[in-house]
Amino acid sequence: MSDDSKDAGDSHPVKSIVLFSDGTGNSSGKLFKTNVWRMYEAIDLGPAPPGMRDQIAYYDNGVGTSGFHPIRIVQGVFGWGLRRNALEIYRYVCRNYRPGDQIYGFGYSRGAFTMRLVMDMIASQGVVPYRDERQLARAARAVYATYRKSEPLGWRAPLVQLVRASTRLVTSSWRRLRGARRDDAPPNHRPAICFLGVWDTVAAYGGPITEVTRAFDNWVYPLSIPSYQLHPNIECARHALALDDERDSFHPLLWDEIHEEERVERKAARPGRIQQVWFAGMHGDVGGGYPDESLSFVSLLWMLEEAEKCGLRTLDIVIDRYRALVNSAGPMHDSRAGFGAYYRYQPRNTAIWLETEDKSVLSQRDPSIRDDAGNRRGLIREVKVHESVIARIANGTDSYAPLVLPDRFRVVGSGKYGEARQQDEAAVAAPRKAATTLLSSMDKALLPRIDRSGIVTGPSSGAMRLWDLVWQRRILYFMTLLATIALLLIPTWGHWQPADRSGFEAVLPSDGRDWLANIVRLPMPFLPTFTHGWIEGFARYPGLFFGLFFVILFLLRYNGRLDQRIQDAARGRWHEALSSAGPATEAPDAPSLIHKLRTSGPYQRGLWLLKWHVFPLLFGLAILLVALWIALIVTTQLRLPAMEADLGRCQTGNGRMHQAIGIRQADFETARTCNAEIGHVVRDTRYVVTFDVVDEWTDGGHRTTPQGASAGMLGVPGLLGAPLRRVINASYLQPLVAIREDPSEGTWSIWNYFRSPVYIHALELRPVPDVPNRYSGEFVARRDGELFLFANDAVLPYRLDAFYAGRWGANRGTACVTIRTEDATDPPAGEMGPICLRFSTKPAEDEDGSAAPDAATGPAR
Repeated sequence: MSDDSKDAGDSHPVKSIVLFSDGTGNSSGKLFKTNVWRMYEAIDLGPAPPGMRDQIAYYDNGVGTSGFHPIRIVQGVFGWGLRRNALEIYRYVCRNYRPGDQIYGFGYSRGAFTMRLVMDMIASQGVVPYRDERQLARAARAVYATYRKSEPLGWRAPLVQLVRASTRLVTSSWRRLRGARRDDAPPNHRPAICFLGVWDTVAAYGGPITEVTRAFDNWVYPLSIPSYQLHPNIECARHALALDDERDSFHPLLWDEIHEEERVERKAARPGRIQQVWFAGMHGDVGGGYPDESLSFVSLLWMLEEAEKCGLRTLDIVIDRYRALVNSAGPMHDSRAGFGAYYRYQPRNTAIWLETEDKSVLSQRDPSIRDDAGNRRGLIREVKVHESVIARIANGTDSYAPLVLPDRFRVVGSGKYGEARQQDEAAVAAPRKAATTLLSSMDKALLPRIDRSGIVTGPSSGAMRLWDLVWQRRILYFMTLLATIALLLIPTWGHWQPADRSGFEAVLPSDGRDWLANIVRLPMPFLPTFTHGWIEGFARYPGLFFGLFFVILFLLRYNGRLDQRIQDAARGRWHEALSSAGPATEAPDAPSLIHKLRTSGPYQRGLWLLKWHVFPLLFGLAILLVALWIALIVTTQLRLPAMEADLGRCQTGNGRMHQAIGIRQADFETARTCNAEIGHVVRDTRYVVTFDVVDEWTDGGHRTTPQGASAGMLGVPGLLGAPLRRVINASYLQPLVAIREDPSEGTWSIWNYFRSPVYIHALELRPVPDVPNRYSGEFVARRDGELFLFANDAVLPYRLDAFYAGRWGANRGTACVTIRTEDATDPPAGEMGPICLRFSTKPAEDEDGSAAPDAATGPAR
């Protein structure tokens, strides 16, 4: 009993506070609801009958329901926003709790994780007395911080330890400077948590890669389950689990039933406080959210009945509707359909969580699950399966055959809210009828064998062959994943292919009709502009693109056939086990090579080491590097305006800066951050710019032209440096036009930049027909000012020339630039620079026999 129960007086009526936290992407506004929302609909929020409690409820939308679509995607994939949801639920309890109140909580998927975290926080830290919103927000954050600090980190999350220490130092220093006193708030309430019901708890974040979850937990911010043990202050807990989901990153987080049984033996807990039951279906089939939802009502009715036993009041009219819709043989979905196929394939082998260690699943056991002595072990002694699973196997119409059950399991009955009997059409307003036992239609001779059938994971050769097929399908998944990654990264490695034409490219005509590349380009009009460069990277290697594309299609199709073989094998084993004659006795076959490999100690220990230690370390380092890269991008782009405003390096004193441009020549070097010998431009005037290449242009050894080089052409360095470019959406070495106010009008500073911003425009140049190495384009001046030219490239904070001619600089190439107004006819005036002079003294005949431009009229007459 809670400490508050004895303090409840007659000053206010006691009540029940019912909390709901929905799954990822699920909300009250969704068309297809989850069991959390249905449970919210089913509770009675009206006036309580005499002798019963009033009930109030709070429903919290799941993570990934933000109104801003990009944020919603990030939240949905990584589970960001879970802490905020937990604090919102906790604050609701603090506002409404009075001594003597009872608390109920329900959650699904990541919402189940959220609800377990909130309930554990309430049970361990209590409920803050409410005074005002400002105090509540501060106190709730403090309670959450105290709760999270109670978990020993050890060597984990060094950044978190550093941040926590820094935060404590800054906070305490600020409080001392303000002379603030410690908050003399009354002690926290200790409420009674009557019931906690969750559907298929999954990890808080991590996306489709399980190792990312552990890497984030170890290196960035720990938000895993603090403990698999149910807090002693929670009176009853129920967990509905999906038996058939095949996504590795959606493996459920169970409660520790072994520790609970030890507490029961010591009389420290009452029997039956925890019950975790497996139901037929995928993650969404058990928790809800699919359009055809009849299967999800099975677990809903079970949860409703269990909650009612703990005093929750429900609406009969709503439950009658649920009972009319429930169908244990309802449609079952494929959680890996479509792009879901890229979730790692790993059926939920229940042997992973059993106390008895199975060497074939050693690699999947979480090393953080240990007993009080520090020894690794499982979480449950037996698997409890809802009777609807067996009924679906025996009576279903879809040949359902689960493959993940152990050789021994217990069947849990439906209770009073099982499937309804046949409706009596003659009855009008008939009272609610008792439920039908799902197993009542089965052969009674089968019932004694149900919990010891030895169907799938026993020592029989059939089970051995079945899991060999599962292993093969996992190998096929990794082959598909690698082929897909190779296809997506073609722009970065396609240039490594042999120069000779082979494969699909052998059928391409050699006269420029590149029809395969044009097929690759078809989606470009329907995609954002920033994707066009990557698609052009695919189009440069159409043979590789379509070759890998068809390889992926073949692997996916073969994967489907292998899945069918697995289902057929499992169905055969179930048919034997549930037949009236019982399972056939057969001599076990010799273990296959695959079986010997996948169950061998070195193989399992190696996988275990990779899965739980090596890959999390690598992903953790990758996360930190990405964080540093993003910080570098933000710092560079924030610093860039100040660097662009500093024109000292561009003032050459050649006397041209204040002269209006009619027609003018200027030297251009790609290794210079600013080419200044141009002149003055007039607003709204159109100028034609011509580049005559003198020395070949290269960037990091990659040949290019004044049209620029895409990030993909420069490989991984080019892709990483793209967000660091002076103009992000312009190509590498693409010429840029900058128009700035006259330097003589004042001192250049960041203030002047924002008062009179620099106008920077990327020049779109095209080759001039019949004139080699000549490129032409035009621009309209948006303002009066001095004209500068430079090549686009990546920069670093405080080092504008880092990749131009600095330590890492690799820009090569020059050009003679001619700039003129549209109506200019006079030859270029003024003295030529050395580059233009070199160009004008070239031989009269180019290599192709065409006449060189007349030096008297300039390069771009």
